[in-house]
Amino acid sequence: MYSPVEDPDALPEISTTPAAGKMLGDTIWIADWSFDAADGSCDGTGWVKYDNRILNDGSNYWQVTTDYAPPLTGFAAALRKHDLCAPCHGYGESWDYSLVLEYSGPNATLTFTFIGDTEPGFDFLTVEADSLGLSEARVNYSVDPIGTPSALREVLLVQSGANLAPVTVESLALPDYGPNTHEVYIRFNSDGAFDCDDGDYPSALAAAIVVDDVVVTGGIAYSEDFECGDLSCVNSHVHAMNTAPATPFGEWARLYKHITDNDKCTENTTCAWLQTDPARPGDDYFGGVMSFGPGGAVVNIWSDQIIVSPWVSLASTPAAHATILSFRRFPGSRFTTGGIVQGWRVRGRTRVANTDTSTPGDSIDCITPWGHASSFNSLTTFAWVTSIFDATPFFPISSNEVQVSFRVSSWAYLAGAPLLHVVPGPGPFTDRVRIGRRTLTGPVFDIGLDTRFQAQDNFASEVNAITPGEHHSPTTDRFGTCDFRRGADQGAMSLSTQVVSGDSVTTNVLDSRQVGGITSVTWHGAIVTGPHAGKAPPPYTVGANGFFEVTADSARDATGAAVANRW
Repeated sequence: MYSPVEDPDALPEISTTPAAGKMLGDTIWIADWSFDAADGSCDGTGWVKYDNRILNDGSNYWQVTTDYAPPLTGFAAALRKHDLCAPCHGYGESWDYSLVLEYSGPNATLTFTFIGDTEPGFDFLTVEADSLGLSEARVNYSVDPIGTPSALREVLLVQSGANLAPVTVESLALPDYGPNTHEVYIRFNSDGAFDCDDGDYPSALAAAIVVDDVVVTGGIAYSEDFECGDLSCVNSHVHAMNTAPATPFGEWARLYKHITDNDKCTENTTCAWLQTDPARPGDDYFGGVMSFGPGGAVVNIWSDQIIVSPWVSLASTPAAHATILSFRRFPGSRFTTGGIVQGWRVRGRTRVANTDTSTPGDSIDCITPWGHASSFNSLTTFAWVTSIFDATPFFPISSNEVQVSFRVSSWAYLAGAPLLHVVPGPGPFTDRVRIGRRTLTGPVFDIGLDTRFQAQDNFASEVNAITPGEHHSPTTDRFGTCDFRRGADQGAMSLSTQVVSGDSVTTNVLDSRQVGGITSVTWHGAIVTGPHAGKAPPPYTVGANGFFEVTADSARDATGAAVANRW
């Protein structure tokens, strides 16, 4: 069975996942990539690499429809996605789409009507002005390494939340950037959660925003009511676009033969992945103290590199329901001075019924969102280590194929932090990636990244005056009672200035064998030291096995609704 242990290199700011663990010999390896060809060359067949600064995937979910008449009139431009693979229809995570409108001259104005339903405070409709329409071209990573096109536009209006009744923005003044043609964006941008990709925010409109009756005045004057019925026939000054960033930073992921020779005991003479920038030798940084990698190069401090495996069929292991990911890694980059991190992620491909047709048995392929995508490890180790992870909780049990990916990035870029780290290393190097399957004898437990969601030792305490809620401060009574608390400070997660200690422990429990679901979870506890050793808090009693038992409740979200699989 899989036995999770804490991972000392896991980064708490983003990570939310279990760490490496032990694995018995009953694993069936269904994919094994050594990246070495028979002729001695490197072989990355089927693997894809890309620069993750290019977020524009070419999709465009704008459409002209009469589905919102009323409350609007006739045709309107709706930003929405009809997706049988998602829990609901509407909009997804990290969307960035705009109606881009050309304008010119002084005294130009914009009028339009819209309705929308977006996650309040996190997903936004904005109106942004772009001088000469050059925000994408003006991105300069040498000046601002985490710059984006939107940061180079002027925000004129911000809206968020439910606007189910039509809202008219009347004669909004557009900036006068001088002669020539400029652009104004009616833009929608969503964050990475609480949308229809995860089902946590189903839009009441099954759309992000719906726009109608656009009027632009000034040197270029026109109106667009979308009554022609299609995007192909709208005014030539109106462009429905995917406006996610597309300016590249650099793509350096590649296979390299004989990648390490700094330690003869763990020398790797075969092929492995590295992400160093050949144009940035280590001697650029404080005398080359980290320039021990191939070519003396190091990872570019602001890079964001991703490699993705081929799809792997699960058909050969129909009785196995647990999935193991194993890979060898030479971390090779001190986090405190380099800030380079690595994360892995996994997703599945499933077959679902095609409810858009009446044909019996008709179905479609669905690719699930990446699981474990927000977790990263620091890399302050300088020896080859085999890491083993249980990937079972992070993609649907019903998947018929699985795919893995690795991301190497700068923590400064991920966290949006200033440039504090200046000595990156050449690592990580990644080799011998394997996917395994094994048979389960029980449910899969996932306590999270480490024990921060479990109970912690505590001093005797008393209720203090902080409101709202109930908060505690320590006392000097060594035999006094103490409040029960988990390790994590919930206040830090919500950016509160107060310490908010959780009053329960939580875990995920998955019916990965698909034997009818998890109907109940029981906690077994024992007080093993101190004046209460061998006792149980009321109303519980200690059983013959030395433990008291507590039946767990379903975990609840902010609205009080039960969270699936969490107890």
